[in-house]
Amino acid sequence: MIPTAKTLAMPSALDSNGFQLVVADSNDIRVLIWNSIPTTNFTPAAAVLGQSDFTHNAYNDDNQNGTPDSTPSARTLRYPSGVYIYGTELFVTDEEPLSDFLVVVRY
Repeated sequence: MIPTAKTLAMPSALDSNGFQLVVADSNDIRVLIWNSIPTTNFTPAAAVLGQSDFTHNAYNDDNQNGTPDSTPSARTLRYPSGVYIYGTELFVTDEEPLSDFLVVVRY
């Protein structure tokens, strides 16, 4: 299924600062951000991290050609598994499945 701003493939974590909602969508390799707390189902997210748009979902795909690149970049994620809002900063845990590799990315 092609991801959209309204869908989640495997939400693994969420956080809110009381105004915004942030969800790690692990299987679509992205983090979705709503600028206000949704009050209805299928409210589209306002922003996405880890992909250039809402319809891509390959890991470490910096050039967004649908194929994973060999190395990550500052714009990509591998398997976002956690999110935490602290003040004006967002922290995302990104991991390599089936390994001990874990990175915390600050936005």
